[in-house]
Amino acid sequence: MFVTHPSFRLPVQFGGPEVNWRSVELAIRASMFLVTTRDPCEETARDFFLGSEGDLTQFIEDKPAGEPVGLSLMLCPGFSTTGTWQIVPIRRVDRVKHETGRRAGLVFTAEDGCRYAGFPAEPVTEFDGPLVPLAAFA
Repeated sequence: MFVTHPSFRLPVQFGGPEVNWRSVELAIRASMFLVTTRDPCEETARDFFLGSEGDLTQFIEDKPAGEPVGLSLMLCPGFSTTGTWQIVPIRRVDRVKHETGRRAGLVFTAEDGCRYAGFPAEPVTEFDGPLVPLAAFA
């Protein structure tokens, strides 16, 4: 979902195994997620862009960078209400439990109560099955 190029590598690296970049490019112009995490062993929060529901689900369940404490849905211009990139703060994530055993999709409930689902994400009011909680954010 995200790519970078050698010319965008930050000339100064900060001593860890990570590679620091000045820029990344979106490989696909679609919805993405911004997740904020807190690790009790670190002083500051960390923010991660994730490009798919599968990546988000794994990130929430496995907690590779600490406890997820915030989530924003990033809507691309073609699917936002503004015609520009739109950031939607999310308060709750649910899985749709399909009786047929199909892969479960996610439903995102925004601060204003609007629910989003699909790829790219768009407002929805009906689901293919009951909702099962995955995560909640204050």
